Amino acid sequence: MDLAILSKWSRRWVADGVVLAAPAPGGEWLRVRTQQRPVRPFRELVGDSPLGALERFATAEGEQAGFILAREPTELRAFAMIVGDDSYAFVEGRAGLARESWLCDLVRTVARCYPLGLGAPRRRRYLYQPPYDFQGLQRPGCVCWLNAEFPRVSGRITVYDARPLKWFVPGAVDRFLFVDENPFAHRDPPIAPVYMKVRPGLAGWSTRVEGRELDGTPIGMVKTILQDATYYYAVQLDARIAEWDLFAPAYEAVLASIEALPKVELNRSVNALLHWTD
Repeated sequence: MDLAILSKWSRRWVADGVVLAAPAPGGEWLRVRTQQRPVRPFRELVGDSPLGALERFATAEGEQAGFILAREPTELRAFAMIVGDDSYAFVEGRAGLARESWLCDLVRTVARCYPLGLGAPRRRRYLYQPPYDFQGLQRPGCVCWLNAEFPRVSGRITVYDARPLKWFVPGAVDRFLFVDENPFAHRDPPIAPVYMKVRPGLAGWSTRVEGRELDGTPIGMVKTILQDATYYYAVQLDARIAEWDLFAPAYEAVLASIEALPKVELNRSVNALLHWTD
């Protein structure tokens, strides 16, 4: 869709964004809510209308987004959510029942090209299946998942935000501060790394280290670093050796569920979407 159509619509600023309305008497309008916090499940935002299937896609900036169409007795409502690091933008469009294809195209195009402007590549969250019955603890640049009986029973899975492969000096400082850690008072001889491939284009190595805490308790740590063409994805399991087999399956399930970040598509000309001279 050519978004130049919106240049002919009236614009009204509201507290959390903007509302655009078509000049024709059909009642078509578009509302965009910006920088909404906290991030919430998409279906909590769209009300109780009968909903179609959720459609997931990536924006031109590589952000995660979703689209849903709702049918009401006298009109259609289309919703899109664009998720950033700690906030989201929400797009809602309304039109008559005969304008379904047009409305869906409009809302999808606005969402796919929406400018969160967070930059790419950067440290970013990604999609995976959290370990069952673990509680998430948000930390800078990662989420630490603790089992339900922690700390009486060990078992900690840390999922680090994706880091750009070409981050150089800032990336090294980031690893020193937030990624690499040494929980051992004494380390055993190293164990050879194991190659693993989650899916085409996403593979890497798992490195397991064993040793002892200050009180002599045998502990282990395994860190898997996967990478695609742009990012690396680090996941770590810490547990006592005696309890290792309790948590290794949950760790492997998290690894298997990782979805690589979408590719950025910012190399296309803006003229494909918008004619500035109109």
